[in-house]
Amino acid sequence: MRAAGISARSQRPLASRQSSSGALRSTKRCFCRLKRLPLVSAAPAAVQPSTEELTAVWEEHLKHEFSTKNTEETIRTMVPHASVNHVPTLTGGKGHEQLRRFYSESFIPAFPDDTRTTPVNRIVASSAVVDEMVLEFTHDQEMAFMLPGIAPTHKKVSIPLIVVVQFEGEKLALERIYWDQASVLAQIGVLDPSLLPGRAVSGREQAAKVLDFDSVPSNSAIELAHRQC
Repeated sequence: MRAAGISARSQRPLASRQSSSGALRSTKRCFCRLKRLPLVSAAPAAVQPSTEELTAVWEEHLKHEFSTKNTEETIRTMVPHASVNHVPTLTGGKGHEQLRRFYSESFIPAFPDDTRTTPVNRIVASSAVVDEMVLEFTHDQEMAFMLPGIAPTHKKVSIPLIVVVQFEGEKLALERIYWDQASVLAQIGVLDPSLLPGRAVSGREQAAKVLDFDSVPSNSAIELAHRQC
């Protein structure tokens, strides 16, 4: 009985050693198969344009809008699905076909000859540009994108304007342009601010204060409203 017991105990370590040895051989075979698999290199990460490169593309876009007045070169700075939205008048378009028609018919030829822009501030991020400027012109022709259907009044207009631009890679994907349409209408004589309570609408003073803060007093509309109460 003791011999049988010793024999049984001596067999258990042997079985364990055999099991461990088999597992090790199996692991080695798997490792060898893994070593024979072809290596797959990761795709190179897309290089993000620098802020200087984005600024250069935006400047080129502006040049073709206002200086060369070249629709095709303007479109070339934009991705195929780019969109433009002049927020106050909902004019613009999406995609090269719509934008080509908009730029050639309603935007590029719509600016009077004396149009001038004065840069105020520019913020450039990793994929966006925000431009603050003052736009000045004489309303001596129809301006379909800003004053659609309104005949020339030959009045001078000066307004602050904000442009938000987003990029995809090195091309423009989105433009949103903001200005105070009530101020434009007041300056050309279509809207009479005196018919509104207080001084709810201001004219050229907006641009003047943007260019020189101290040129126009602050809170005059609030003070007038208090006096009228």
